[in-house]
Amino acid sequence: MKHSKAKAKKPQAKKEKDTPDTRWDRLAREIFMTLLKRRPSLATELGVHDFDTELPDPSREGVREDIHLAHEWLTRVEAVKPGPLSPDRAVDRLLAIHFLRLELFDLEVCETWKHNPNAAEIAAYSVLPLFVHE
Repeated sequence: MKHSKAKAKKPQAKKEKDTPDTRWDRLAREIFMTLLKRRPSLATELGVHDFDTELPDPSREGVREDIHLAHEWLTRVEAVKPGPLSPDRAVDRLLAIHFLRLELFDLEVCETWKHNPNAAEIAAYSVLPLFVHE
C-alpha cells in the first residue's frame, strides 16, 4: 500500500477587514501590549503572566522612553477620526487620549519619577500580585 505524498493544505489565517474599527483595534492592542511589557506588575495584576519575571525600568533613560512613547501614541490616537468608529471605540479613543495626557502630565510636569520616596517598593509591588492571583 502506498502512502499519499500530497501535502495537507495549511488553513489560511482569516484576513481581517480593514475598517476604522479594526485599525483602531490594532493601534490599541499595540499600545496596550507595549504598556504591559513596560509595566510588568500591571500585566500581572491584569492576569497577563508573560512578564512576571521582569521589573519596570525606573532609570532616566527608561522614563525618557516612556515620555517618547506617550507622545508618539498621543499623536497617533488623536489622528484617528472618531466619526467612523463604532460608539464604544470612539469612547475608547477618548479614554486613551486622556490617559496619555495624564501620563505626560505626571512624567513631564509633576516628574514624580524624580522624587518618588516609594521607588524601592517597586520590586515588592511587582511580586505581590503573583501571590494574590495564584
